[in-house]
Amino acid sequence: MLVPIDPSTIEEWRTAMLEILAAPIARPELAILADGRQVETVTTELVGQMSGFFSQHQNALAHSRTALVVNDEAAFGMGNVSRAWPLTAPSAGAAGADSAHLSVNSRLGSTATIAAQQEVLVRPKPAAASICLSLCLLIHAACNRSAIRVEPISGILDAFRSHQIVALGEGLHGNSQAHAFRLALIREPRFASIVNDLVVEFGSGRYQTVMDAFISGADVPYAQLRKAWQDTTNPTPIWDSPIYEEFFRAVRDVNASLPRERKLRVVLGEPPIDWNTVRAYGEVAQWISRRTTHAVDVIKSEVLAKNHRAIVIYGDSHFRRYSKWAGSSATELAHPTLLNRIEAQGTRAFSIWTNTTVELERLQPDIVSWPIPSLTRVRGTRLGRLDFKYFAGKATDPPTTMEDQFDAVLYLGPVSSITQSVLSPSLCADAEYTKMRLARMTLEPAGPAAANIDIFKKECGSYLGQQQK
Repeated sequence: MLVPIDPSTIEEWRTAMLEILAAPIARPELAILADGRQVETVTTELVGQMSGFFSQHQNALAHSRTALVVNDEAAFGMGNVSRAWPLTAPSAGAAGADSAHLSVNSRLGSTATIAAQQEVLVRPKPAAASICLSLCLLIHAACNRSAIRVEPISGILDAFRSHQIVALGEGLHGNSQAHAFRLALIREPRFASIVNDLVVEFGSGRYQTVMDAFISGADVPYAQLRKAWQDTTNPTPIWDSPIYEEFFRAVRDVNASLPRERKLRVVLGEPPIDWNTVRAYGEVAQWISRRTTHAVDVIKSEVLAKNHRAIVIYGDSHFRRYSKWAGSSATELAHPTLLNRIEAQGTRAFSIWTNTTVELERLQPDIVSWPIPSLTRVRGTRLGRLDFKYFAGKATDPPTTMEDQFDAVLYLGPVSSITQSVLSPSLCADAEYTKMRLARMTLEPAGPAAANIDIFKKECGSYLGQQQK
């Protein structure tokens, strides 16, 4: 029986191995394939810990075989690490009952052939039994397996062991299921012990000091507070849905029970547009053009420079690793996304596609039985190998796969179950608010303005009618 596992750290690898050893599987039939292409840097300590695990569980692992899939550079590292162990050159009949065989294989390029192989014989401690340990880089097709779900909160927190930034897509803006998950995530007791900051798209940096005061527990006039999400560069009511205000209040509630040094900070990622000075849409467009660079600057100064860990919550499109669409001009370059710019700082982010639009159950039928919500890492899986056009609705140029673009998928249930939060009746009844929102949308070009105003009037229709009488 082949049992695949997908660890990112030695702790995840150890936990998965213990679960396998506890399962009723006949050892001569057991073959364990560990996908270690995202594993932490290979060191003497890391391989020593793996060796120690095999020694500790030698009886349980007797007659079974284990393979570890690693990157080319990791395979090179394994070869270097092996030189730190007592070695003898392999020879006919050299491997006896008290020996373990270490095979380090590396593959060059993307072909399905093994380009190079290095073998050494490891002299184990006297107490070691006969264990065949094969550490090798297998062909990529060997990992074309079904996606495996993990508990999503633990999966995200585990990602911080090897990443400073977790980029969490929102799915459709305003959907209630992603919002409920974000609340559960920040309310998890472990969260504040691991994460420092929450960088959000739905807040204007112009009101950062207002938000800092609010989530710290200070009394902030509501008329001032709501500008944080109502006065972003977006003229539409996209962030006026009550779920975004509820998010900020949830952080404030969590902070109320935390010591000062562990309180969470919300970093508002939108550039500080001043709507009091805006007279034409061209001025708005200038601020919109600064959205990505401003967010990166804020992440650099408020997160990376302070050696903080952060969840970055934006629309999924901001986290694509490749962004040139099919049909673009041959001379047109891919526009760097927010994730591209973060990783250009030398910080590898863990990116999550929050699925609210794709019927994943058709792509992998057993997903229908997954608990809601669920998280799955896509690298080396059938989901990961799918053309990204199945997720984005259009193809990239050149074509890319899901695993080229994202590290994981957050499953929130069938697409048919996804619901949208709507504007509150009290907000629609606020004449000052509706006047402000309609005036800003009117600044947009005619096509978008008409569509957005129509949607707004449908949501607040009866209240707008009363205001106009």
